[in-house]
Amino acid sequence: MNPYNVRLARLDLASDNQAIPRTLGHLGSAVTGSRGFLDELVDAQLPDEAIEVFADDEGALVEALAGCAFAVAQTHITAVVTFSASLLQYVQDETGTPLLPVDATRPALTAFESVSVAATVTRIQAIDACANYFKHADQWNADWARADKRAQRTIQTMLAIGCGPGKGDNLRHGLDVLGISDHAQMQHLWYEVRDWARALRTRFAEACACKGLA
Repeated sequence: MNPYNVRLARLDLASDNQAIPRTLGHLGSAVTGSRGFLDELVDAQLPDEAIEVFADDEGALVEALAGCAFAVAQTHITAVVTFSASLLQYVQDETGTPLLPVDATRPALTAFESVSVAATVTRIQAIDACANYFKHADQWNADWARADKRAQRTIQTMLAIGCGPGKGDNLRHGLDVLGISDHAQMQHLWYEVRDWARALRTRFAEACACKGLA
């Protein structure tokens, strides 16, 4: 069995993991439920002040759901990066030459074959950063200053896409930046990662064929 084709096949499996969109779909359904709850409050003709309180609570809920969605999408990114890096490193070790002019690292791979969403940020990097923000922002200072090197990379990405300290809607803004203005449609995060993974796979397969490896 060709070891290069085996590694390409692993990337195929990672790119089309159907558990990811199903999970994101359930999170999106929760967003729809939150909207329905607010609509019921409006129909009940509650005072505006009461509705505003509930709206703030539901906004925080949707923000948390968006964070969960980004974290789920990040697991997809991690799988793709892992199998991509494995292929690149294997080719380097076996042939002594790189498969493509891209490092087998997460920053390099998430920048490769992904469309830019800001001057220095790709769409995949934006998803990755939003997931890191959701998981680790509580560890940062209130002004996002004096962060360690790893956190600083995430912070710079978040700032580049228009997020910032003290904002309560950074994750919803992240969805907006990616064109997911209907926050219930969180499965679109899967489409983003899947399409990027397929683009990587195509480039890798073409390069392997050119080298006579697969």
